[in-house]
Amino acid sequence: MSTAIRTPIPMPLEPREVPADAGRRLNYRHLAAVHAVARAGGLTKAAEALHLAPPTLSAQIREFERTLGVPLFERVRGGLRPTEAGDVAIGYAERIFATGCELLDALAQQSSPAARAVGVCPQIPARLTAHWVEEMVEREPDARVVLCEVDPAEGERALRDGKVDVLLTTEAPRIAEERDVATESLGGCGLGFFARAELAAALPAAFPACLDGSPFLGTSEDAAIDEWLRAQGVRKRVVAVADSLEVRRSLAAEGRGLFAAPAVMSNALCADGDLVWLGTAQALRTQFTAASNPDRYGPEQLAEVASGTRRRVLRSAGAREPGDESRPDAARDEALEAITEISR
Repeated sequence: MSTAIRTPIPMPLEPREVPADAGRRLNYRHLAAVHAVARAGGLTKAAEALHLAPPTLSAQIREFERTLGVPLFERVRGGLRPTEAGDVAIGYAERIFATGCELLDALAQQSSPAARAVGVCPQIPARLTAHWVEEMVEREPDARVVLCEVDPAEGERALRDGKVDVLLTTEAPRIAEERDVATESLGGCGLGFFARAELAAALPAAFPACLDGSPFLGTSEDAAIDEWLRAQGVRKRVVAVADSLEVRRSLAAEGRGLFAAPAVMSNALCADGDLVWLGTAQALRTQFTAASNPDRYGPEQLAEVASGTRRRVLRSAGAREPGDESRPDAARDEALEAITEISR
C-alpha cells in the first residue's frame, strides 16, 4: 500500500544558513530509508527495493527517529503509515531528492560533450565542410558537431541569435562588417566548368571557346557567368536551370549538358570518372569564409580550426587517385592550382 503526501510542505522563501555539521546531523541514507518505506507502505517491500534485510532497515528507521526525537511511522493493518511528523519529513525528502536529481543533471550536462552548431551555406563544397568538421573534432575529441544548412541571407542573424556557433559562408564582405562577428578566410577559387566525358570529347574547341552554343545547365543566379561569357565572345545555350548542384551534376552525368561549380570541387566531381574538367574561369571568384559568434566560439579557436582546415584542403588537393588519367597533365595542373588557392 503506497501512501500519498497529504499536505505539501512549503519551503522557506530565503535559504537558511547551513551549519557546518549539517551533513552529520541529518543522515541522508536514513532519510532515503524513510522515503522508501512511505512509498512501499511497509518494511518488507522497502527492504527489497533497497536490497537490505528488514531488520537492518527497521534499525535505520529507529535511529533516524531517535535523531529527530519524534516517531515517523505508526503501525496499521497491512503495514506502516506515516505520522504527522513523518509526512513533514517525507515532504522534505521529496524536495531534497528532486534537488539531488537536478544536481546530477547539471553535472552530467557540464561533463557531456560540447555541442558545436555549424551552419553551412549551400554554396560551400561538401569536402570543405568535411575538412572543417575533421579539424574541429581533432581539436576537441569530445565535441559533438551538429551541421545545419543556413540561407546566406540569414547567416548573420543565425550567429547573433546563437542558432549556430560557426558559419561557413560565401558572404565574406557582408559578414565581415559585423563588429560582433569573428571571421577567418578559408581561401577562394575560380569557377570550374564540367561535362560528361563523351560530351567533352565532342566539343569542337578548347576552353572557353568550347562553351559556345553548348548545352548549359544554369542556375537562377548566373549574372556574373553571363557577363564573363559575353566578354569571351561565347553564346550561352541554357537547357535547364537548377540551383541544386547535385541536380546539375546528375544531369551532366547523363550527358544533358555542362555546368559550373567552384573549382575546389574539381577532384570530388571528377572522382567517379563520369565527369571531366573543361577549364576554370579565374575571374569568377568564390570566396569561402568561416565566421563565429565570439561569445560562443572564440576568435582564437576559429583561427586555429581555419588554419588546420586550409592545411587539410592542401593535402587533399595534392592527393590523386592511382590511375586517374581523366584529365591531361596540363589541365590537371591548372585545376590543382585553382584548388590549392583555397589553402593559401
